[in-house]
Amino acid sequence: MSDPFYGREADLKGISTPNLIEISDSLMFVLNQIAKHGAGVWIVGGAVRDALASVSTGDIDLAVDIPPDKILSIFESAIPTGIDYGTVTIRVGDSFFECTTTRTESDYSDGRRPKIVEWGQSLAEDLSRRDFTMNAMAWDPFRELLYDPYGGRKDLEAGIINTVGNAESRILEDALRILRAYRLMSHHTKFIRKFGTKLTNAIKENRTALSRISSERIWQEFSQILRSEFVNASLTKMKEDQILNTLIPEITEIPPSIDSTQPVISVRLALLFRQNHVKDLERFLNQMKVSNTIKENSMTLHKKAKQLPLEKDLRVYAEIIGDLRESHLSLLEYEFGEDVAGDLREKLKHIPQNTPPLASGNWIMQSTGLPPGKKLGRLKNWLHRIQLERNLTHIDDIESLLCTIPWTSPNFENWPTLSWP
Repeated sequence: MSDPFYGREADLKGISTPNLIEISDSLMFVLNQIAKHGAGVWIVGGAVRDALASVSTGDIDLAVDIPPDKILSIFESAIPTGIDYGTVTIRVGDSFFECTTTRTESDYSDGRRPKIVEWGQSLAEDLSRRDFTMNAMAWDPFRELLYDPYGGRKDLEAGIINTVGNAESRILEDALRILRAYRLMSHHTKFIRKFGTKLTNAIKENRTALSRISSERIWQEFSQILRSEFVNASLTKMKEDQILNTLIPEITEIPPSIDSTQPVISVRLALLFRQNHVKDLERFLNQMKVSNTIKENSMTLHKKAKQLPLEKDLRVYAEIIGDLRESHLSLLEYEFGEDVAGDLREKLKHIPQNTPPLASGNWIMQSTGLPPGKKLGRLKNWLHRIQLERNLTHIDDIESLLCTIPWTSPNFENWPTLSWP
């Protein structure tokens, strides 16, 4: 039955659950527009799960029982972000809502994505294709009814992850669900403490299926685990289930209390590989095809994770470590303790980073007669280092400096460089 104000009713029996999710003005606009066209519209997935767990959620996902082209015609600002799977992103002001048509899926022959997707009007069928029971819940914002056909709320309250239907079938449909289970744990360890026995067995027995998943999709899930509040529990569980070894054979132990460090990917990676050579970290990052920034930052922090700067080197340290200062301090706190890192942080408060050299290449050429080349670059680097060490602030200081250092020496390869340590 369709209601002109509330939209079509779900084909499931719901439980009255008032005020489960706060409805913003922009979300209410979207809901009303869809309902006016006689369609059913429900909030689904993570938003419902997080609301029941009293955890704040940023994203609101909607399920609708009309085709995606209809949604595109209702909202001029809608973007067909995943049209093959019925997903359209609706923009209202600064808010975005992912809206997906209820559907059935079949033929996961490649173990990654369904080859057959059919639109439908059944919320019951749509929830039946989802991965875990706590993700297979929906809430009708008009009637304030919770739909929970697989006992997701009960599992959430018990702190256990179970699949919808047969665990092995769900894993083999899309092996990335293996990592999604650990990601779910990493974000909700306060509530989720274990996997159901059938899920654990299915993961262990089918862990090699991850080889069919692209490195980009694996990294998307694994990086979220690394950034999470409860990364330690999730990585420990991954190690117990032999999933971590499947992904990164070089890792033999999980650093204790990794949760206490800055929730930044490069910091967590540097710690995870702390007992390994940096080449192991580089090999993994290349395999995952991460961005150059993540790769460079992770490797820099790995190399310097246990190196504490001396007081005489603080200005050079601040320049070299640059924007990674807080990340490195987080690692130093892990290695040397809060007092040591706190003392260093205090000393660095008034030391700037990214201090440009007073002497430009042109100035040096005019002052020394040196032509462009490697020797000029090494001299510029040397002068910049002394500028930082002595806290020089005027070009006249650099001019005087040229009279005191042996820059005319032909052995410029031995000159000091701007580096730390």
